[in-house]
Amino acid sequence: MASIRKHGRSWQVRVRRHGFPIEIKTFSSKAEAECIRPKRETLWSLPAWG
Repeated sequence: MASIRKHGRSWQVRVRRHGFPIEIKTFSSKAEAECIRPKRETLWSLPAWG
């Protein structure tokens, strides 16, 4: 699950998934943050090969 929040003058995307560390990325605009959120959630929904 990913969430976007305002952090000072920038925007943070926080991605949380059970059993994994929290991933935090900072962006200068909300549009950039909204662009990356679905990509991270999609990558995690793919099955692991190995």
